[in-house]
Amino acid sequence: MANWRNTISIKDQFEETTTPELVVKLCESLQRQLKSLKEKEEKGNLQESDKYVIDDRLEEVIDNFRFLKDLADGTISQSSWPEYEFDGNYESMFNNYLSELYDLADIQVETVRGISQKFCWIK
Repeated sequence: MANWRNTISIKDQFEETTTPELVVKLCESLQRQLKSLKEKEEKGNLQESDKYVIDDRLEEVIDNFRFLKDLADGTISQSSWPEYEFDGNYESMFNNYLSELYDLADIQVETVRGISQKFCWIK
């Protein structure tokens, strides 16, 4: 089994039906966990090149989930959806963003002491 540096918990929050309310809940949970992870890693012991990549990718993923939450909770009105090329399929967009998170989580990082780890386990 791989040596995982971090853990994010999300799967236990899934429900049978994807509703805008569930999407808001999932996005808020992920944003909270990812922001905490970002703060931890900013002070962490990753090599500088890995630290830069992880910070940049975390910011991008956090922004994606914030955007989707704004669509789902009405912060971005339905009349504005065409501007964002959003068709109302929250589940599809969530799955795309979740796939990006899995790609980030699978990155192999190295500490300043030369210890190699997978970045994050998503459970």
